[in-house]
Amino acid sequence: MLKTLFFSAGFLSLLASANANERQSDVEALQRLGSEYALGFHLGDSERMIATTHRDLSKRGVARVGPDGVEVLTWLEGDMLRFMGGNYDLEDQFDESTQRNVNVFSVSGDVAALELIAGDWYDEFTAIRTPDGWRILDCVWGVLNEYEPAAQDAGEAARLAALMREFVEASGVGDDAKLSRLLHPQSQIRQVGASGELSAYTRDQVFRGLGSIGGPLSVEVFNVTSRTAVGRVEHAGSSYWLQALSVGGEWRIVNVLLNG
Repeated sequence: MLKTLFFSAGFLSLLASANANERQSDVEALQRLGSEYALGFHLGDSERMIATTHRDLSKRGVARVGPDGVEVLTWLEGDMLRFMGGNYDLEDQFDESTQRNVNVFSVSGDVAALELIAGDWYDEFTAIRTPDGWRILDCVWGVLNEYEPAAQDAGEAARLAALMREFVEASGVGDDAKLSRLLHPQSQIRQVGASGELSAYTRDQVFRGLGSIGGPLSVEVFNVTSRTAVGRVEHAGSSYWLQALSVGGEWRIVNVLLNG
């Protein structure tokens, strides 16, 4: 009996050590991923940057249009992203020595949340593990003067936690009024399966309800700035990885990834 207990304790210790090593390996891979993405912009190497992204990337931000500077949702994907990557540093302001800070907020199975601060902009990423390694799937971005570290959130984190909670509850029952207020019309809502395959939800499907009703619900806000918010909601055995943008003074969820 005593030998059995010693064996069990030793096995659990080895398992914990293996899990810690695996997580550290993921964190380091994700830090390299974010750094490579930024380096592609800084060196004008668009293919280097594109190689870090998923083929179904959803990258959203805010642009000001018209003489009054009206804020609208914009996106940077495909050929436009490739063009921007190759032409970002035409004035040769950045190079390999430019500081690139990557903060990994969370790794859970095959999904992770991380943040990149590089040069004069920042990105909030949701990445997924693929057969080719980690790839950036969802992104919201802002310019550096919109960035606020967590200590300066001034109550916004609590407000966004409530918004994320409200979205998950509303999506479970198909609450049209709440979902219309919380979701941007051009939002991307997807689910990643156990083998990494993606499936997209239409707005009609979400508005009819995703079926997760009741039960305990927990919210973790990773970061909030004056422009972007990212977090995760755990509910009914599923994780909702959420990204939101402040557009015209109103917070809207623009990217949703479900797993579990």
